[in-house]
Amino acid sequence: FSLNIMLYYILDYLLPKFFLQYLKLSYADKRYTVKNLSKSGVLLFILVAVTPIIYNILSNGHWNNNYTHLLGTLYMSTDVTGLLIVPNLAPATKIHHKTVWVLSTLNMISNYEVNGLHRALVVLCYFSAVPYLVNTYLGCRHLDMPYIKQKLVDIALYTYATSVVINITLQHMYVLVWLPFNIVSAIYLGLYYLILYDDIKLIKYLYYKYKNSDELIKPKDC
Repeated sequence: FSLNIMLYYILDYLLPKFFLQYLKLSYADKRYTVKNLSKSGVLLFILVAVTPIIYNILSNGHWNNNYTHLLGTLYMSTDVTGLLIVPNLAPATKIHHKTVWVLSTLNMISNYEVNGLHRALVVLCYFSAVPYLVNTYLGCRHLDMPYIKQKLVDIALYTYATSVVINITLQHMYVLVWLPFNIVSAIYLGLYYLILYDDIKLIKYLYYKYKNSDELIKPKDC
């Protein structure tokens, strides 16, 4: 949480030096901008930092509990910080952040050395970090850089859609195929659907921007 707050202040200090229109944004839009840019940086860090975990899992089946707990908590901290500090978030986004909060609590009490449904959380976190450019785009959309934003939305749309499809497949494989299905599995799947709902809304928004590159008005439902 301290890292996220620090990033918020650093970005709030630096952005006006490069984008004068940042000073003209409302308080909520400023918070929204720094929230997404800081989250993008944290997701990129997680994507790099999780590489040793993936390597150890694939090479020798070793799961590092402490490291996994740490990265999962770091991922959660970006969403919870946004939930607490950024005003006027969309309802779907609030649900997403609150669900991540719940799943991160489960992450902290899970023993990844033992096979189980909790390992699906690592998959969920990884494929949520891959499309970090989505948050880069969302953080830049109030700033005057139309060419860069168009390039970002092109890349973000494809990486996000691909990551979501892979994640959907693997999450259902964990719940319905690889492990016995029970009430806990059903609850987990329900929580995942809450996150997926926000993912689908955001993909629709990115597709809208992709098809309407000259449209600068932000849809109200995003």
